Amino acid sequence: MQFLLISATSIRSSDAPFLLADALRRAGHAVDLLPIDSDLPLVPAAGWRAEGAVDPVYRAWFQRRAWALAETLNPDVVLLYGSNWSLEPETVQRLRYRAGAQVVLWEINQRLFSGAQALCLPLYDHVFCLDSYFLPVFKGGGLRCVEHLTAAADPAEHRPLDLADDEAQRYGADISFVGTYHPRRGALLALLDGRDLQVRLYGYGWEQAGLPVAGWVRSEPVYGRKKTVLYCASRLSFHERGPHMISGENFRPFEVAACGGVTITRPSPDLLRCFVPGEEVLVFDQDEDFASQVHKWVKDPARLASIGEAGRRRVLAEHTYDHRAAVICDHVSGGRHRS
Repeated sequence: MQFLLISATSIRSSDAPFLLADALRRAGHAVDLLPIDSDLPLVPAAGWRAEGAVDPVYRAWFQRRAWALAETLNPDVVLLYGSNWSLEPETVQRLRYRAGAQVVLWEINQRLFSGAQALCLPLYDHVFCLDSYFLPVFKGGGLRCVEHLTAAADPAEHRPLDLADDEAQRYGADISFVGTYHPRRGALLALLDGRDLQVRLYGYGWEQAGLPVAGWVRSEPVYGRKKTVLYCASRLSFHERGPHMISGENFRPFEVAACGGVTITRPSPDLLRCFVPGEEVLVFDQDEDFASQVHKWVKDPARLASIGEAGRRRVLAEHTYDHRAAVICDHVSGGRHRS
């Protein structure tokens, strides 16, 4: 099959679309990637910088770009990864009924109810939702095919590393976190103050947390291999899902586990479907339990190593991009759109 994969690809975005594209290619399919936010001409790029995906000039250009590429590639599947930030309903219909492509959404951000995104929901052939909480919302909208599709890791990128001495010294930590600040994350991490723990934080917006948390932040970019180094160098990886997640999980616990690391987080329904708590991931129920749990576990490296090994086995067996690509391909294998 020929896939046209549409996604954000800027450096601050996840590398998931690239890893998904590679998995689809390993499955024998052709994949072309259309970025919504990179390689833009001058005028649409100015609109994107000014107003993002709602800029009318950018949106008009992107409709033409998507259709022109579809005419050239004649794709069997147009796959929107993340959210549909940029396609108008008329373009989705055109791709389905004039190009004959199946239009598929893997919704990561729960951007369901605004503007063109809401109008497009009934038009997709298949929707995969990262957060199982929203499945009834999609189904209630009359969609043809809705399925829960959890996050994943790439064993080639997320893997145990033998760290050089300088890497182990520079990035070693009792607990670390890679991600953007939000208040709940900051409040939880502040509870580690006074516990004699080495804490390292990486990401954007952490100056808002104030001391002591802001003092643990390393102001350096983390992409590609460096993220894997951090997961491998940390005894524990902190995880507090974003406020847009209700039952779901993002990619962090899967990537950490694939590296042989251990995530400590709150339990969620989707997390507990994927990992066994206490054996493949660590969970705490109340805020006041968090710091004591961290302090307890960093003193038991042998048990942490065992949990990390078990979590990695689980990811390799069930939670790689190849597994997710297989589910998507199974749903679109009926061929080009015929309705």
